Amino acid sequence: WDSRSPDHCSWFGVSCCGSAGTLNAPTIRSGSCTLPGGVAGLDLPSNNLTGAWPAAALAGLSNSLVYLNLRGNNLRGRLPESIGDLRQLVVLYIDDAGLSGALPAALGRLTKITQLSAAGNQFSGALPSSMAELQQLRRLTVSSNALTGEFPASLLALPQLLQLDVSSNQLSGQLPIEAPAGVNSSNASLLGALTGTRNEMLAINSSRNHVSGALPAWLASFPVILLDVSYNDLSGSLPAAALGSNIVMQELLLTGNSITGSFSADMLRCAPVLDRDA
Repeated sequence: WDSRSPDHCSWFGVSCCGSAGTLNAPTIRSGSCTLPGGVAGLDLPSNNLTGAWPAAALAGLSNSLVYLNLRGNNLRGRLPESIGDLRQLVVLYIDDAGLSGALPAALGRLTKITQLSAAGNQFSGALPSSMAELQQLRRLTVSSNALTGEFPASLLALPQLLQLDVSSNQLSGQLPIEAPAGVNSSNASLLGALTGTRNEMLAINSSRNHVSGALPAWLASFPVILLDVSYNDLSGSLPAAALGSNIVMQELLLTGNSITGSFSADMLRCAPVLDRDA
């Protein structure tokens, strides 16, 4: 940064909170900010940044930072627990940033976050269970890492979630037979789910993992517009009759599994894109 300029709000990649409580960078959409004059956005993608996570530099922004974009840099090491101190954070982009190790449980303290994208790193271990507390989360992308553990079904109960992408990891275990807590499993309440606890439809991508077992029937009553579970270890019979009643599903991708059965006429009418092994 140009230390010759006394106005840090004019520095490259820095956005400050205006007097109206909005960022002074119209290209950054992250909602309102709370500290006028404070640094509210750091937009530094693909800047050849190196070294460990800048915990010390970010520590002073815990009350102001709402947007952080460090994707496409060459950082190293872990995402530290101190990430949870950025309590105002709404958007966090750290895709392809060179990070590794386990994702910290402190992510669950980011209660205002709506978008979290951490694809293309070397994160390992299970997704922290604390992420099920992120009630404002709308988009979570952690694809192309080395994550293990079971499919994070508890996240499906998050009321604002629109997109969950955990593809190209090493997730295992089975999809839960029972609907996750907070997910209404009654076929008759599918449209009610869109106006009740969940008001928008969800896209789920869990392709290229090691998830096993059968497709659960409760998916028929879940407002999922896209379900991609291709190239896993799924088996059993396709619950065609149940899935045929899901009137919002547009894409169902099952290629690369051992699922038996055929798509029903109702499924063919409801979902324009259906794909599975012949």
